[in-house]
Parts: sequence; structure tokens; C-alpha cells
Amino acid sequence: MGEWIDTIARLSVFYLLNGIWMGVLAAMIVAVLSRLRVPASLLHRLLWVAVIGVVIMPLFLVTPAPYETVDKPDATIPPTRVLDTNLANEILQPHPQIATPVKTRSVFSWPIVVWILWLVVACAMLGRIVVGYCQMIRLKRSGKWAGTDLQARFERYKRRWIGSADIGLRISDAVASPAVLGIFRQVVLIPRHLISQLSAPELEQILKHEIAHVQRKDALGILVQRLVETFLWCNPGIWWLSRQLSLTREMACDEYAAHRGHNARDYAICLTRLTEMIGRVRPIGLGIINRHPNLVKRFEYLLSQRRPSLSHSAIWLAIFLFACVIAVKIGPLIDVPGRAEAHLKISRWSKPLADVLIGNPLPRGIGLTSKIVVVADGTTREALRPVLEDLLLDPILTPQPEYVFDLVYVSPEAFRDFRAYRNLILVSSANGILAKDLQPLLTGRSKNETVIHRNVWASDQIVIAVKAADTQSVAEQVALNGDRIVSAIDASMAKWLETILYHAGENIEHSESLSRQFGWRMRVPVGYEVMDEYANENFVALARQVDRRQLWLWVYWEDGVHPDQLTPDWCLQKWDDVSSRFYGGDQTSSGEVNIYQTEFLGKLAVCLEGLWENTRAWQGGPFKSYALFDVTQNRFFLINMGIYAPNRTKALQMRQLDVLAHTFSLKSLRKGDRSG
Repeated sequence: MGEWIDTIARLSVFYLLNGIWMGVLAAMIVAVLSRLRVPASLLHRLLWVAVIGVVIMPLFLVTPAPYETVDKPDATIPPTRVLDTNLANEILQPHPQIATPVKTRSVFSWPIVVWILWLVVACAMLGRIVVGYCQMIRLKRSGKWAGTDLQARFERYKRRWIGSADIGLRISDAVASPAVLGIFRQVVLIPRHLISQLSAPELEQILKHEIAHVQRKDALGILVQRLVETFLWCNPGIWWLSRQLSLTREMACDEYAAHRGHNARDYAICLTRLTEMIGRVRPIGLGIINRHPNLVKRFEYLLSQRRPSLSHSAIWLAIFLFACVIAVKIGPLIDVPGRAEAHLKISRWSKPLADVLIGNPLPRGIGLTSKIVVVADGTTREALRPVLEDLLLDPILTPQPEYVFDLVYVSPEAFRDFRAYRNLILVSSANGILAKDLQPLLTGRSKNETVIHRNVWASDQIVIAVKAADTQSVAEQVALNGDRIVSAIDASMAKWLETILYHAGENIEHSESLSRQFGWRMRVPVGYEVMDEYANENFVALARQVDRRQLWLWVYWEDGVHPDQLTPDWCLQKWDDVSSRFYGGDQTSSGEVNIYQTEFLGKLAVCLEGLWENTRAWQGGPFKSYALFDVTQNRFFLINMGIYAPNRTKALQMRQLDVLAHTFSLKSLRKGDRSG
């Protein structure tokens, strides 16, 4: 029970705190609109939109998308490979380390204290509403028959303005001001002493004002307004919006009464006389009795002759909704410790309920996607190290060998300080320290399990939970599921790199131009230039320069090539010929070139990985190419990626270019032909 109270408290406090700044923002927007001579009826609707927005917007906060670059250093975890200055060639060697947290963030209990304070005040205010409802029932019962003449006039007014609505008229000595009482079976209550003091035209205008409240269903609106005030009592924006709702409600009814057979000046005089008669009115019960707030503003509005406009209504509503969307996109400005765990606990019981309570409750994942945090005890770590290095520390061919992934080992005691990282591998034997923490992530059906979860403690996160009977079985379990583990982490990296690649958008004009001219398409990111000087010779390149880095991807195609020609030697020779002719005389380096078969967009392809060099410019760097054949068009394609970045790391840039290459598509593929 205590855990559930803690869970509800943390989610509630997160909702309340972020609702405060949203309420203030909504109040500022409405304050600006109210100064632009917006009609009262429209302003009242906008105020309700604002109140409803403040109530529901914190439920749909969206964590902002990551826009950091792949060059951004990750200072929280030390690198797993260090530069060995004793080596003459300064080769980076794999050297896994045990990470120590930079800072420790404990989970505080202050949200429970705040939640209890909020609950006490809300219950007290809710009790006040219940008492007010009982008082309202007593006032309704105190009403007496209004007399034949007054009742007949009231029925005539009612039929003329609102039809055969179920509403009665009563007079009473228990009220000082005219009021509409009740939610469903409503009664207009008139103070007895006003009957003799008001003229027939003045009484008619007062009745029209009260009938306007009935027609607009203001009694139900006031009840909802009081409930919102009760549950969001700590939100200053809500209190300001509520006061404006009370004012615009009266102004809208004034407008209704003033323009139903009488002019605004006569109604203003009547309102002044009524105010002098009843004096200062104390609000009773649910606040359904009119309080006549801000009489000066009501008089100013009556005499300003403002009228609603459909076009203006649409404009102001669009402005406000746009501001609401921007507020949601800003994301949570205030976070609560332990919120992710609270959401996870509710998700285990009901995922839809958790998503309704908080639309996107997770903080953004920490660190680069290339960082893989392995949480395991000392014995398990030693058994896992060779298996994980064989799976994940495969060097790419660069002038100085680099690795796409970094492995960082963390002790189970420090797990809470690293649980928000993008890639987590949690490993434990049956009796290990992490066994209890892993249990909610596992199915519990087997002694040996490897389960992959996404977005557990952070957004864009991969959590791989591995459980086995003993330490040796853990290593065997990881090796057995190696392909699943690598595929999950690699797919997460590709998604992250794609977000960064297209964070400024896609150049649709260039992408469509490639499709129209050449029959193939590629999503050209903003910032990449299209070089088509050799387009008539079937060669097009995309290039970008960032700082001292030059990145490029070129596509060459040729007809009349038979699929049997795609041997390793032929593909390598074709690469040299195309680069030499069209791309500044680049050639493959005399070092090692890896050539192997792979799948590219559902087609069998030959992949070439190695180093390029240009002896004339004294330049060089890594490259990766895909050679494939499209049977439908009887056409050979060579897609090449390359980087020139002296004294800079290149692994993640090559992986990002690979993501760009996989946006390549042919018309035959877009029609559904996936034959190889």
C-alpha cells in the first residue's frame, strides 16, 4: 500500500507542478486577448478552453527530441578505449573499465509531503462545496409562489426566449440578490423586497438576465469551475482564469438582456439601481448566486457595443490552440524524482492507464547511443567480458581503428545512478544482487531468459535483461542471444542517428528531383549539397562539410551488367574506376579491404569496407560501399560513403552515412518488388 501511495504522490506532484507554469502561460495569453476588444461570449469560451487546457495539457507533455550532435562528448561515463601514448602509431586499443558515477541522485520523499498537503486542502475545499450544495437545496425550499401576475409574465418571457424549459420562479426572504439555483431542476429566486421596488420593465430585464444563465447552462459550468478550483487550488493561473470566467459570464448575460428589446443604457441604469438596493452580496454555496463582480467593467462593456464575429472567433481560438500546442511541445519544465519508476509500476498493472496519467513521463536518455552500460557483479562481469567484446567491439577500418560501441561496466550497487542511460544490459544469476530488480522485467516462465525492453527508465532506451541459473549460464545465455542483442542496440542507434541527420528537415525538392530524373530516390537532409555535374554519365554525389570534416555519398549506376559479374575483384575494380573518373582520383588504399555479401533494402548486395587514398592531395579516410543489381531495370548500382576528417573520430559519422544510404529506394522497390 505504501508503494502505491508513493507512486500516486509522485505522478500527482509532477502533474500539479507542471500545471502551474502552464496555467500562468494560459492566463497571460487570455489577458492579452481580453485587451483586444474580444466579445464577452467569445472570451468566455476562450477562458473555458484555457481552463480545460491547463487541466489536460500536463497529461500530454512530450519529451523533446534529441538534437545533440554525434560529436558531443559524453562526460558522464569514461571512455572504454584510451590512447596508448607508448605506441608509436597511437592505435586505440579496447580497454573496458568499471565506471564510477559522476554524481549520485537519490530519490527524495518530499513529493509525498507536498501531495499530502495538497490532498488536505483539496478535501477541505471539497467539503465546502458539499456544504454549499446543501445550503442551495435549503434556499430552493425556502422559495414561495411568486403570484399569478408575476408568474404569468415569467412564463411568457420563458416561452419567448428559451421555449418550454423546466424552470420555475420563486420569491424568498432568504436571498438578497436574484439567483438561479439548481443544476438540473432549476429555480429563479427573486428577493421579496425587490418586487415592490422595481418597475415592470426593470423586473423584465432582471428576469432576462437570469433566463440567460439558464439558457447558457451556467449553473453546471459554475459547478465544474468550483471543482477545478478545488483540485488545482495551488495554481495561480487557474484562480485568475476563474475570476475572469465569473466576470465574462455576467457580461455575456448582460449583453443577452440588454439586446432583447431594450437598449444598453437602460439596462445599465437598471443594473445600477439593483446594485444600490441589494448592497454587497456575500457568495453562497456553489457560487450560483450572482456576485456582480467588477461593475465598472460590466458597464464599460455594455456601452462599448461590441459584437461577436465568427471570423474573429476562429482567429483567436486558433491563436490560443497554437499556444497550447507549443506549451505541450516545450515538455516538462519541472521533474519529480522517481517519476519514471512510478509510471513503470502503473504500467505493469495497466499500460493504457499509465499512458493516460502521463502522456510521456520518461526523461530523455542520457549519453550517446554508442555507450553500452553493462550492470553485473564482479564474477559475472569477468565471465561476460570476452563474450560482449566479441559481439560488440568489432573495429571498423579507419586510419586509426575505431569501434562503434563502447562498453562500460557498472557494479549493481551503482545501478540507480546509470538507469537513465540509452543502452542498458542488466545481467544477474538466480541469486545475484540484481535478481530482485530484474524480476519485473522478466516473464518468470524460465530459469534462463533474455528479454529486451524499450523506454523503461528513459525515452529512446534499450534495456536488455538477462537471467540465468549461474555465472557460466549467464555468459552462454548472452552468446546464444547475441544476434538479438546486437540488432536491438544497432536499430536504436540507427533511429537516433536518423533523428540527428534530419533534425533540420529533409530537402524535399532535391529528393523529388532525384526520383524524377534518375528513377531512384534518396532522402536528402538539409545541409547536403547535390553534385550532378556527371549526371549524364550516371554519377550523382551528395556532400557536406562540417568543421574540418567532409562527408559524402555518391551513387553510380550502369546498364548491361550481368549479376554474375558481381565478384569481389570486379566490384573492387569498378569502385576504383568510378572514383578515379568522377571523384577526384580516389583509389582504394593498399591495405585491407573487407568484401562480403549482405542484404541491402531486401536485395542481395556486395559490401566493400576499407580505406581510400588520394596521392595527389595527400588525403585518405574510410569508405563503405554497397554494390547491387536491380533485376527489374536490369541495372547495376554502386552506393559509396566516405569521410575525410584528419585527426578526428569517424566511426559514428560512417554509421550515420550508412543510415542515409539506407534511405535509397528504387521505383521497383516502392512498387513492392523485393526480389534480389
